[in-house]
Amino acid sequence: MKELYVVKGDPLLKYNIMNKSIGKGAVGEVFFATNKENEQKVAIKKLQLERRGKDRLPFILREIEIIATSSHENIVGYIESYEMGPELWVVMEYMSNGSLYDLVKLHSRGCKLDENLTAYAIREVTKAVHFLHCRKRIHRDIKVDNILIKNDGSVKLADFGTAVQLTFQRLRRTTLAGTPYYMAPELIQRIPYNEKVDVWSIGITVVEIMNGRPPFYELDPREALDAIVIKGVKGLTDHKQSETIKDFVNKQCLCTNPTDRATAAQLLSHPFLSNAATKEQFAKFLLQSSVMYHLEGTGSSGCTIL
Repeated sequence: MKELYVVKGDPLLKYNIMNKSIGKGAVGEVFFATNKENEQKVAIKKLQLERRGKDRLPFILREIEIIATSSHENIVGYIESYEMGPELWVVMEYMSNGSLYDLVKLHSRGCKLDENLTAYAIREVTKAVHFLHCRKRIHRDIKVDNILIKNDGSVKLADFGTAVQLTFQRLRRTTLAGTPYYMAPELIQRIPYNEKVDVWSIGITVVEIMNGRPPFYELDPREALDAIVIKGVKGLTDHKQSETIKDFVNKQCLCTNPTDRATAAQLLSHPFLSNAATKEQFAKFLLQSSVMYHLEGTGSSGCTIL
C-alpha cells in the first residue's frame, strides 16, 4: 500500500512551506504551503511515524487509502504524501476558513448560524456521508472540528483517522472510536454497529451548532459516555426552534435504537435540508462573521491532524 500513496522525492523542491505551524495535534503539525509551479495553496500535515514505541505508518496509510479513494466535492481532497525520515508529510486540500468549530466558538458572542445556514452546512456534510455509506465506509468521528469550510462557502468533511471500510464478511464493527460527546449509544456499549453511528453524530453536530455545545458537555468525557447510554439524549428542546429541525435531530438522528434512525439518503430528502440557505448566503455569513472571528484571536488550520 505504501508504494501506491507515498511519492518518492523531496517535497521541498515542489512546495514553499511556511515555517510557522497553523495547527498542532498529539502526533504532528499542519503547515500552510504553496505549489511552486502553479501557486496552488495546500495544507501539509507532518505526522510522526512512531508514537509511544508503536509504528503508526499502517494506521496513517489506512486513512490515506480511504480518503484517496473517496473523491467527492464535500470531502477534503488528498493530493500526495512523502516519507521524510521519522515523519510522513501528507499534502491535502487547503480549506481557507477553518472549521465549523470556529463558528460555534462565537455562539456566546451572538454570532450564530440560523436554521437555514445550519441546514446548508449539514446538507453538504450529509452528502459526503451518503457517498461514504454507499461504499460501506463509516467515518465514526463526525463533529464540528472535522467539518472544514472555505471562504466561498464550500463545506467539506475531513479527518478520516477513525474511518473504517466494512466488508461483505463484516458489515458491523465493535471497536470503540470517535469523540465521546458525539458517540452513539451502541458504539459506546461496543454492541455491533454500522453506518448509523454517523447519523447519530450528524444529529449531535446540529445540536452543538444551535446550542453552542454538544449534550452533556458539562461532564467529563467518561461521565458523558455513561449519561448518553443511561439517560439518553433529548436533542433540541428550545421552543424558538422549528418543529422541522427538531424532527430532523430528535426523530431522525438521535433515536437510541439505530434501526429507527434515518439513513443518510433519507436525511437528504428531509424538509429541514430542503430549506437550506445557498452557498452564496453561507459565504456572506462567513464574511460578516470574520470580524468577530478575528477578535476572538482564534482560528484553525484548514486541515485537521490525525
